Amino acid sequence: MWPFVARAEISSLYAEHEIFVLPSLMEGMPLVLLEAMASGMPVVTTEIKAEWTDLVEDLHDGVFCISGRFGVALSRDCQAFAAIPSCGLRLGSAARKR
Repeated sequence: MWPFVARAEISSLYAEHEIFVLPSLMEGMPLVLLEAMASGMPVVTTEIKAEWTDLVEDLHDGVFCISGRFGVALSRDCQAFAAIPSCGLRLGSAARKR
């Protein structure tokens, strides 16, 4: 978890990481998710609102994990990105294009 980050530092912060995870049970339209996708990061998030399926297409430009099963699902998805770097690159590239 990061504290407040100045707008000028956000791009470099995303560049320092390989995956963006947003395990949320309740959220509006998450700007941080859009920023991560625009920076080319593969995202793992939850399918909690219909609007999110407009933002992320499962297994195309991100991955949805099942709400309430964060431990197992997040661990599995993050390990997949680590084990198969080309998967993260493909999803990140598609996320940037979206």
